[in-house]
This record gives sequence, C-alpha cells and structure tokens, in this order.
Amino acid sequence: MNNKIISKSERSLTNTIIIFIGIILFTFFIILLNNNFQPKNNYEDNLKTIGFLVLTFIIFYCIYYLLNQKRIYIYENYFEIKKLLQTRKYHFSEITTHFSEYFEGKYNSWTEYYLILNTGEKITLIDSEYSNFYDFFSKIKVRVKINKELNTELSQPKFLKYSIICGIISCLIFYFSSYFYDFKKIKNNDFTYIRSELKNEIKVIRGSKGKKHFEIQLTNQPMFEFKISGSAYDGVSNDNQFLNTFKTGDKITIGIEKDEYEKKISKIKSLNILDKYLNYFKIQVKQVKDTKNKFLINLEEVNRLKIQSNYIGIGMFSLFGLLFLYLTYGNYIAYIKSNNQTRNKNHT
Repeated sequence: MNNKIISKSERSLTNTIIIFIGIILFTFFIILLNNNFQPKNNYEDNLKTIGFLVLTFIIFYCIYYLLNQKRIYIYENYFEIKKLLQTRKYHFSEITTHFSEYFEGKYNSWTEYYLILNTGEKITLIDSEYSNFYDFFSKIKVRVKINKELNTELSQPKFLKYSIICGIISCLIFYFSSYFYDFKKIKNNDFTYIRSELKNEIKVIRGSKGKKHFEIQLTNQPMFEFKISGSAYDGVSNDNQFLNTFKTGDKITIGIEKDEYEKKISKIKSLNILDKYLNYFKIQVKQVKDTKNKFLINLEEVNRLKIQSNYIGIGMFSLFGLLFLYLTYGNYIAYIKSNNQTRNKNHT
C-alpha cells in the first residue's frame, strides 16, 4: 500500500505553450539573422556569431527548463521529486515545517511554497508551474506539521542580507564617483591628428532625444564614421559657419583620442571586447583644424562643460551613495533589534 501513488503533479499547459512559442520565436530570429544580416567585415561576422550563440543558448535553456521541471509523485509516507537525470525521495517525517510567499509581477503573480527539511534544505514548489498544484500539494500539507516559531524566523525580512547588499552598492557608487574627480584641462596636444579629404559634406544629425552632432566621412578612412558630439559639439561656436568652412574634397584635419587612434587607425594596440562590439565604426572627434590650421572647437568651453558635468556627477553619485549608506545602517539596526526580540522571546 505504501508504494501506491496517491497523487502526482501535472505540468501547466499554459506555461508549456508559452515556452514552445518562445522556442519557435527565437528559432525564427535565428533564421532572420542568417538571411538578413550579411557581415561586411570580421567584426560584423563576430557579432553575427555572438547573436547565434545567444539565441541558441536561450532555445536550449527553454528546452532544458521543460525537460528538467520537477515532477512530484506522492505516496502514503513519502514523496518523490523527479527531474531530468535525478530522482529524490523525501519522507514526510524529514520535513520540519512548510510556509509560502506570494509574489506579484507587472503582468503575473505566483506563490512559492517551501518545504523545510530537518537538514535545513529548502524545497521550492511554484504553483503556476502546475495545473493541479493545490490538489497534489494538499496531500503533502496534511502529512506535514507546521512549526510556527520556525516559520516566523524564516519569514522575517533578511535585514543583514539587505544591509550587506546596500553596503556593497554604496561602496560601488562611491568608487564610480571617483571617475568624476578629473579636473585636468583638455589641451590641443592631447590628441592625435588625421589629415584627409572630405568624402562628403559634413552633416548635422539630430538624435532621438533632440541632441545634435556633426558627422564626418574621410576618403582615406571610409569604414569609419567620425562624430563631433557632446561637449565637443557645444565647443563649436556656430553650426552654419562650421559647415560652410568645408566642402566635399576639401582637406580637413581632425583630432581624436590617442588611444582610439592606436587601436583603430594605426592598430598598434589590441582591441578589447567593448572596442570590438560597441560602436567600433564610430570615432569621436575632439578637435578640428581648417586649411589654415585654425582650431575650430573651443576647448575653453569644452573644459567648462566638463567641470560642470563633473560636479553634477559627483553630487548625484554622492547623494545615491549616502542614500544606500543610510539603508545599510537602517537594515543593520533592524537586524540587531530583530535578533534581540528573538532572544527575549526564547528567554521568556
């Protein structure tokens, strides 16, 4: 009689359909990527390969999730949890208590049920993964005692955990704020200069957020798009005057960061992953000289905006750093108070 199955879980049909749709959709994305994205160089070829790998990983994960989902078989004195390559048997006498937590997302909600073993191990079952969850789980509940004190302890907010997390975030914020403590003035000799003919007329491009930048194309560097944006764009006193200074075929001299020149133009430095796959074909222009070698980007204005931006960055990062520091302290105090209350209850 003990080996007779009392109840067993049934997979949620809705979940299964959603996952199958996901697998079909990501397979379709792979086909689109293969047919419509034709790489023009090694970097685009690498991007395509990464896209294939990411999409393939998602598909295999969905398949693994379906195959590895917990299947529950309940008997009189024990229950079994079967997964893809594993079957584990748990006697009801091993379970010290059970409790649940309700979660609500933006588009769905679910409840997680926890079975706590006498070894401290926690078994998690999620109601939305099964079509008959409350039917089979009720067979477990009636055979398991509830330890209210243990449930209260386990259900308490993890104040120490939150305190540590907030402390780490605070340290990271203060660390990144140090990047704004750069008040060294930018000078014209900080850049490496390239002289070339203009392939096309300089264009003014308006971005999605209304910000504008200049776009420059050079005949001897056809694969790159040179941009004057941000504070460098603001350093140009008059857009029309700047545009009228150059025409297609005119000689132009542009200054770019030495590091970017050595990685992309002279190629004496190796590229890192970010260099390869994030805006590789775009190079930021920091200075421009006309045919008379006159500098057209006002570095005094650029430096003024840089210092202004640094102060704003320092202020914002410091504010959030102090906020998370306060949360660190608050959670730690709550942890101390919670521990003291637990000790007082145990003494009484």
